Parts: sequence; structure tokens; C-alpha cells
Amino acid sequence: MKTFRISNIPTEFTEADLKLLLGGCPDVDSLAPAANAIDAPRKQVALVSFETIPEGFETLRSIKIPKEMLRKAKIEGRRGDLKVDCDFLGLTPLNRESGEIVMDVVAVAGGHAFGAWKAKSADFMWLRDALPEDITGLRVLTYGFNAKLVGSTSFAGIASYATELLEELKGTRDHYAASLFFSVLFPGTMRLKGAT
Repeated sequence: MKTFRISNIPTEFTEADLKLLLGGCPDVDSLAPAANAIDAPRKQVALVSFETIPEGFETLRSIKIPKEMLRKAKIEGRRGDLKVDCDFLGLTPLNRESGEIVMDVVAVAGGHAFGAWKAKSADFMWLRDALPEDITGLRVLTYGFNAKLVGSTSFAGIASYATELLEELKGTRDHYAASLFFSVLFPGTMRLKGAT
């Protein structure tokens, strides 16, 4: 199975609406408010998985929402194409917490931000599928960045990636005060860090 991130989804859209828009074939693994506090009241992010990827979907970068779907969902005046990717760069919310959020768990991987935490032989992704079920009050996010530093001619380094992460986190935490927990996975190492 291959998992894609679909963002810029109107909050009025349900999993059923998204599945209908995508032709009914994907599994909608999660549908959560956007991580950015500015977008969160109006936009959602979904993770969808396909057993068989529809032709042309892997190269798709956006999906136009048909006008009739916008009318059905009672979306007036707000347009915008859905964005599609499988790179998982930046922050990606993995769950929708129904109650009060008491802690953000941010999983940072030096490789693929989704694939690094997923079982290779199955669709099980413990951060998405188990952690929020085991501990209530968590908002679980991944943070992805291009970690190919060896042999790179880029001026970017770990410090600049850390600064980008902190800037993105500032934009997610405007609407509530919760504790923050980092889980960082780089090839050969794992670091866990709690903060408030």
C-alpha cells in the first residue's frame, strides 16, 4: 500500500466526500485539522492509502473540487484545489483528537517522515494507528525535511532544519497551550525529548 497526503481540504468535507472525490478506491486513514493554526479552522489534511494506485495519481499535485461537491457541502466563496503529495515535508497531522489536546507529539525522521515510522510489511503506522488510541489527549504530527546532507552542496544544515521546525511549530500552537514531546529518528539513532 502507498500512502499519500492530501491537504487544503475544506472542513465541511467528510471522509465519505473525500472518498467520493477520489473515485471510492482509497482507504482514508485519517482526516485531521490542518497543523497550521491559521488554516486549522478552515482546512483539513488527510492520509489516504491505495492498494492499487490509480493511473496518473502518483504524478498528480492537485485535485480540483467539482462545483456540485462544493454546493453539496455548502461551501460558499472558498475555492482552492486539494494538494497531493507523498513526500510528507513539513508538519503532517496524523489524528483528530475529539477532546482537549494536552500534548503534541512531533515525530521527526531523518528520512521519509511517514515511512520511517511505518511497518515495512504492513500498512500499520504506530504513530497514527496505535499511539492516539493508547493515550488520549494527544495530537500526533510528523515533521519531514530533506535530510540528504552528505555530499550536498546546500548551505542548509541541521540547525536550519531545526529553525524551520520551530517556526512551523510556533504557527501550530497559537490556539492552545499544551505540552510538547519530540521523538527524533535518524539512521542509527533515536532521540526522545520532552518540552513544555
